[in-house]
Amino acid sequence: MTVAKPILLVAVPQLGDPNFFHSVVLIFQHDAQGAMGLAINRPTPLTLGEFARSQELVCRDNLAAKPVYQGGPVELERGWLLHADASVAERHEILPDLFLSAGSETLRLLLQEGRADFRFLLGYAGWGPGQLEDEMKEGAWITVDAEARYVLTTPASQAWDRILFDLGIDPASLALGRGLH
Repeated sequence: MTVAKPILLVAVPQLGDPNFFHSVVLIFQHDAQGAMGLAINRPTPLTLGEFARSQELVCRDNLAAKPVYQGGPVELERGWLLHADASVAERHEILPDLFLSAGSETLRLLLQEGRADFRFLLGYAGWGPGQLEDEMKEGAWITVDAEARYVLTTPASQAWDRILFDLGIDPASLALGRGLH
């Protein structure tokens, strides 16, 4: 997998697609074929413990109540891991201290060892050729350089607001229907 320079897309309220309302999407691949990323702040009701049991995997107690995230609306049965574990054999570096893995062995290892420094996501966000560029021209997304802290240490419920505040944007200034004012 070729990993391009990662960025974060921060959805503006006007985006209109309920799959991305207040979403923050880590774009890790973007080329002439389109773009691919993972929404990092969309927890689901499904927990890691429940998922592990359904797949007959061992899950340490400290992880059992943590949510599984919806990475996007495409291929919801496909799992992804965003983590900080450089010792994992199957990994692709996205940023310093942030790796992407898609192997079931990596998930098994992280669940069994009880490491809390990862997010498990089902599905991904995908755009065909030119589609994301069109959405960006329409002002649907605010782009930000990706930082591992937004992915792994910022609570999902705070990521959208935190990134906007760090950009000097008051989220309340993104009034629905009027954009930045």
